[in-house]
Amino acid sequence: MSLIAKDYIFRATRALLALGVTGLFASTKAALPERVLVAPKSAQASVQLEKEHKAKKRKIKKKLKEAGGLHVIELQKGEKAAQVAAEYQASGLAEFAEPDYPIRASSLPNDPALAAGALWGLQNPYNGGDIDAPQAWEFARNAFNVVVAVIDSGIRYTHEDLQANMWVNSRERVDGLDNDANGIVDDIHGIDAIYNDGLPWDDNGHGTHVAGTIGAVGNNGVGVVGVCWNVRLMALKFMDADGGGHTSDAVQCIDYAIRNGAKVINASWGSGAYSYTLERAIARARNAGVIFVTAAGNDAANNDLLPSYPSSYKLDNVVSVTATSRDDTLDAAYANYGAATVTMAAPGSWIYSTWNGSDDSYEYSSGTSMASPHVAGALALLKATFPAESHVSLINRLVAASDKVPGLIGKTTTGGRLNLAALFSPKWNLELPHEEGGNVQRLDNESLYTGSTTVLRADPAPGYSFEGWTGSITSTLNPVEITVTTNMSIHAVFRPAVQQNEPPVEDSLLPDIIITPVPEEPAEEPPHTEEPSAGEDDPLPPTTIEPGPAIEEPVTKLPPAAGSPTIQIAVSAEGDYAHIFVGVYDAALEFSSDLNTWTAVAEPLVQDGDRWRAIAPLRGGAGYFRVRRTD
Repeated sequence: MSLIAKDYIFRATRALLALGVTGLFASTKAALPERVLVAPKSAQASVQLEKEHKAKKRKIKKKLKEAGGLHVIELQKGEKAAQVAAEYQASGLAEFAEPDYPIRASSLPNDPALAAGALWGLQNPYNGGDIDAPQAWEFARNAFNVVVAVIDSGIRYTHEDLQANMWVNSRERVDGLDNDANGIVDDIHGIDAIYNDGLPWDDNGHGTHVAGTIGAVGNNGVGVVGVCWNVRLMALKFMDADGGGHTSDAVQCIDYAIRNGAKVINASWGSGAYSYTLERAIARARNAGVIFVTAAGNDAANNDLLPSYPSSYKLDNVVSVTATSRDDTLDAAYANYGAATVTMAAPGSWIYSTWNGSDDSYEYSSGTSMASPHVAGALALLKATFPAESHVSLINRLVAASDKVPGLIGKTTTGGRLNLAALFSPKWNLELPHEEGGNVQRLDNESLYTGSTTVLRADPAPGYSFEGWTGSITSTLNPVEITVTTNMSIHAVFRPAVQQNEPPVEDSLLPDIIITPVPEEPAEEPPHTEEPSAGEDDPLPPTTIEPGPAIEEPVTKLPPAAGSPTIQIAVSAEGDYAHIFVGVYDAALEFSSDLNTWTAVAEPLVQDGDRWRAIAPLRGGAGYFRVRRTD
């Protein structure tokens, strides 16, 4: 059976590395919980603040005269720097108060390709989609004692960016003898299963590229940096110069990795053929607690329907990885997917890494083969950080910390892409207490760790308005972006909206017509000596108008059915005013001077609460209004 490493290979010159090295020091906003800086507004305020410190049993570490008499306050055990700073800020005595942020050596290594922006999968200088490696490196960057087996086309183990991180077989010497009695002579860095010797030299380039992403030496001033700055890379060769290999050789490599203490295996290769032998070998790795990270495949296919092995084996130590591009989307040009069979995604398009051409050779390459080693490196760091945890526990940590990406929902089991920072930097809670008068929602779903940002939006309920944010932040912006450095509790303040009665909009020609009620007894000189007969379309008789007090209540009676009229109201020649009709909906207002011909005098109302304003017939004309249902 043939196993082929299918990858789109792109070459690039090293001219990209001509850019300079980044500075070595930078400030971060990882708050020291035991200190707060308080700047008094005045000398008198400084005295009052000292009393406050003493009352709270907080010690003044020092005062900085050149900084305006700044108080450096040491907090009591359990106090939160952000909360205490907010307390001092609210006291009215401080010009400002903030946590005492540390200054550290930067976790950005001096490897030129990172500074040049070539390693976008680790740190994307333009937008999201990277794994936020620099934030994670503040807390975890080395896996000295973790062996990662790269089962591939071999590794150029003399490469300037790999040599120091190569695994060394301590039971073997370069003397032409099989010192460890494993049947292979001089297997110092691994084996070549094709020739059954101890020279896993890469004559293809694929394995060297994969190895660089996992563990190119960090902060050595040359080339690139891997997810792990320090790790033990075991070179296990079973693919030839053309990128092809056989199942039996792959199985030999897996068993060698198990015997020699590997805790993570990277397998950036695959086949459409199911092999029981290969599955059993991976199961043996599982029994030894070894995590098997594999590429999902490069056929732009659904692995749920067309399995790709070893990615599709249903073993709980298998992590199947597909590839995303710079814009944080599944690379549809080649990346396989599967809602039930592909675990997660990682950057895989145009990945820059070590190459086999020379000891200082680097190239670009694309494929799920380039995504898989990002995850393998992350798992090596996890194993170094939590050495006693099982493979299941480590994988659970991995997937729980992934960034949920809309384009991966339904394409992977997690809907997520690797986020290294969420794995290792402190995770913070953001409380958004329910407030009467509205709701608050986050506009993203990413994990919250030191230095991460999130956006909040307040949505007032009807009849309420948004006033601002209180708690861990103070702002009136909506939406508002916040940077998380600790646990936070943020309240949105809503207030009942001020109810203003809108004045009637007067007609440009006529004042409002006041419709007066019919008196109990007929007047001596009624304004209408005869009434036209109501048409078939007009079942209700008109109401005669006489001088008298204006009708105060709005017209609320609705027509019984579409097309039928109701509430015909007569208007005298002297009544040059219009009544404001309120609470009539799904209805049209019409006017007639003779009860035969009706003309619309206002736009139809379509919802409850709408109103007609300044409706009037011709100046001085007697006539009638009616409301006609339109729905």
